[in-house]
Amino acid sequence: MREDNAAADEIAHDLEKRGIAVRLDRADISWGESWAAHVRSTVETTYTFGLIISQDSSRYTHDWEEAATALDRRGIDVVAVATPPPFIESLAGRPVFNYADPSPGGRLADRIELGAAINFDLLSGSQFEALVADLLRRYGYGYQALAWAGRSTESDNDYDLQVAHDPRGDEKFLVQVKDYRHRGRISVNDIQRLAVRAREHDARGILVTSGQLTSVAKKAVDQINGSADHLQVLDSLVLRQMLVANPDLAQQYLTAPDTDMASK
Repeated sequence: MREDNAAADEIAHDLEKRGIAVRLDRADISWGESWAAHVRSTVETTYTFGLIISQDSSRYTHDWEEAATALDRRGIDVVAVATPPPFIESLAGRPVFNYADPSPGGRLADRIELGAAINFDLLSGSQFEALVADLLRRYGYGYQALAWAGRSTESDNDYDLQVAHDPRGDEKFLVQVKDYRHRGRISVNDIQRLAVRAREHDARGILVTSGQLTSVAKKAVDQINGSADHLQVLDSLVLRQMLVANPDLAQQYLTAPDTDMASK
């Protein structure tokens, strides 16, 4: 937004000092054009997209959320940055970075570099399963109860975990880990198979995948959750947010590629 140009220039300057190339979007939006549609058309080669949020541009909050969700689905790391004084703390399920002292430029550069490092295609099947196990432990799922139930076939990176949640030991979760290379997508069969297995074990189902769900698979999840069963999906987008919140795990498992572009 025009009102945020000065803040964007300051942020861009701080990022460039860290060696992160920045492209600022100065194009005007035509009358009647959706801001979210305009954003989507300008980020074809972007790794990270920074949304500069201020009180002056608060009228665009709905468009921000729509754009962030759309960009997520295209594999672009969206970082919402609030200029002082911040007036929102979260946007479309992600925390908003508060661009204020101490050292906001350096902290934002660290966040962008971390997001660029998160590439699940760099992990082998066994590395991805270990990452999932550590993330589950980090989010309070019982360490002692975590156990691999075994691979379903020799050719399928398909692992099941039976997990107890610490606050309520009587809750049981059957977790299926699907490791897909190059943004593979989960099918309806994967969803239905886990739902059946969870029902057989009198457990809740959690599907963790390095890929994303197809639109048909999303509908299948909604239908399952509309019945007596419950199925939670942690896809690559959710896992990215979890890792951003746990940078030590991201640094432990993932190697950062060169970061050559951040955009507003």
